[in-house]
Amino acid sequence: MKLLVSACLMGIGCKYSGGDNRCGEMLAALKANGHEAVPVCPEVYGGLPTPRPPAERQNDRVVTEAGADVTAQYRKGAEIALALYRQCGCSAAVLKANSPSCGCGSIYDGSFTHTKISGDGVTAELLKANGIPVYTEVSYRQLPGMAEPDHPNSREIPDAAFVLSTPLPPDAARIRREVFVEEQGFAEEFDRTDQTAWHLVLYRSGQPTACCRFFPGDEPGCYVVGRLAVRAPFRKDGLGAQVLAEAEHRITAMGGLKVGLAAQVRASGFYRKQGYVSCGGEFLEEYCPHIWMEKVLTR
Repeated sequence: MKLLVSACLMGIGCKYSGGDNRCGEMLAALKANGHEAVPVCPEVYGGLPTPRPPAERQNDRVVTEAGADVTAQYRKGAEIALALYRQCGCSAAVLKANSPSCGCGSIYDGSFTHTKISGDGVTAELLKANGIPVYTEVSYRQLPGMAEPDHPNSREIPDAAFVLSTPLPPDAARIRREVFVEEQGFAEEFDRTDQTAWHLVLYRSGQPTACCRFFPGDEPGCYVVGRLAVRAPFRKDGLGAQVLAEAEHRITAMGGLKVGLAAQVRASGFYRKQGYVSCGGEFLEEYCPHIWMEKVLTR
């Protein structure tokens, strides 16, 4: 089916900064499931230039950080997006999360402090008011008929590839069982969070080698990374740092501003090298000393 998709997610340089928010994994999944993407940028359609000053919603108004009111442009773009949706015979929309035009369920609060609140962007609001299902690059897998992500075998995966999926995939479970249960003796390795978290697995020459999971934290804009594990035969190749960096990249693409994690004290030096700082004292998890660490992400 045809889907109205934010142009920036398709790699078109219409983001306010002049860049894009290309989501290759999402595009591949949509194509694999037979969906056709129709690009739309309501802000550009509304007459705003690229690049342009960042803007946020303040109740029914959209303003720039300097105070300029751009509500009319956003509303015009929303109307054009709705017309395009109907003209092209689309069945749903996949829009950029947190955007003042395209955000669905969560947007920035208008204070320009990266604080998120519940709400919709102007275009998402109009589409939903007209009975149109709206998803984002975070929730697109909830589209009707979307197949679960494949867990490729050695014939399908290149020399090095990341696969992101939810819920917990078998390869991530295998790595964590080897490292945390069999090697380190943790008895409570798997929990309910595994059903809702994003799980990132790194493959090399078709072999699952390392993994981690991440999910939104209690603080707005903060994500929690955990269960970072590298299989024993691959621990001298720097794969832990690669997985962590990829998780941070994915979190940034989802609008995350900060990452927190509970590090085993014996591994805290590794995290410090990746830019994490300790917050608070040590605590025990299954009799193993841990410390909370955080890192502010840069865009």
